Amino acid sequence: MGVTSLWFIDAWAVYDGVAFASRSAPEIRGTTRVVEAETTVFLSVPDLEPIPVGRITTGLRAARASYQDGYFDLDGTEIAFDTLEDIRQSVRRAYIACGLGPGGAATPPRIAPEPGAPTAGGSYFAGALDPADLEPDARPLDVVRRLLDEEPERLRRAVQAFGEGVVLDWEAALQHRLPATEDALGELYAVFADAGIWPGVEERERFVNDHHLLAGMHYLTERRYNPPLNPSPRRYSTQRLLTVAPCPSLPFPEPFSRLSDPLKLSLCDSEYLSSGGLAKGVPVLLAVMLVGVTIGGPSTFWHGVAQVFDHRMRSAIDWLERQLPRPVVPEVADQLLNGFARSWLQGPPPDLPGPASAPPSTGPSAGPFAPAPSPSTETPPEPDWLQQVIDDPWFTVRPEDPPPTRSAP
Repeated sequence: MGVTSLWFIDAWAVYDGVAFASRSAPEIRGTTRVVEAETTVFLSVPDLEPIPVGRITTGLRAARASYQDGYFDLDGTEIAFDTLEDIRQSVRRAYIACGLGPGGAATPPRIAPEPGAPTAGGSYFAGALDPADLEPDARPLDVVRRLLDEEPERLRRAVQAFGEGVVLDWEAALQHRLPATEDALGELYAVFADAGIWPGVEERERFVNDHHLLAGMHYLTERRYNPPLNPSPRRYSTQRLLTVAPCPSLPFPEPFSRLSDPLKLSLCDSEYLSSGGLAKGVPVLLAVMLVGVTIGGPSTFWHGVAQVFDHRMRSAIDWLERQLPRPVVPEVADQLLNGFARSWLQGPPPDLPGPASAPPSTGPSAGPFAPAPSPSTETPPEPDWLQQVIDDPWFTVRPEDPPPTRSAP
């Protein structure tokens, strides 16, 4: 009986979200017979449709140029995949992970807070939770769904408190009154108000005045940024605001720097939302509600404010559960992807440097995601992952759905 053919990554540009993959017998990998691969395809974000390639040598040439040479574990053993879908998941998750990292508050990048040192906004958020909400072993989305069904007012208050914690941390970060950073914070106030974080005008003004928030007083009082939004053109998209707004830090689980980071990590780390309780669930829930996946629900003309907000939360949870990454096979590949995503929280991992100035050497790379992640840029830009997640059909289908195909051009 012959050995079953498996899928392998031949060349991978991690930053760019593109890769060449082929199916072949394991025993010919790393030999001159590697050119006898049965099938070779090219994958690229955003849709990661497998495009047939005539020869595996196209991918091998990319590895000799500026792509990463294959995919190996820490012992130097090449990782084989049972299905092409596992490779698509791997490329997608690594690409999203490259958007993680320090920075936020629309100011020069700040170092993410150390574990055990909650920010003012984190302490404010923790103070609004019951001790049971901080149970670290509970699955976050299970806790969120249970509260939404049984105690929606309690969940609304938790989301509101976290949003207010974001504002508190951003206001505290404005040590120098710069017009650009104040404008961004003012627009975040408007986005929060439009999303229903505060039930009404009085609640928003009371929060701002009680905490003596100068930027909030300016934008909510003088400019009257209340729904409907001020008709003047906005300078920042909601997606951009999420990548600069600070994320209130609790003593656990991970210290984040930006409001977008918990959502990104939930989309590329298969274990992130396996535990952590409400303290993990609320930051992700708020980020999903803000990126626009809940547009088109009921209006407050026919429904109460609380009903509309509950609908938005339920839609956000439904969307997020469809997007959660499933573990890839084999397990070693899944663990490498999870570790790669977490390492980006403090900046680019040491085993993923910038593009090499010279072609990398042949053979397995020094690390699972080295040596040359991007074939096109010296300093890779942060992927526009949020807009792609919202707009692209591939990111909205369940992993078990068959991938679309098309013929080579």
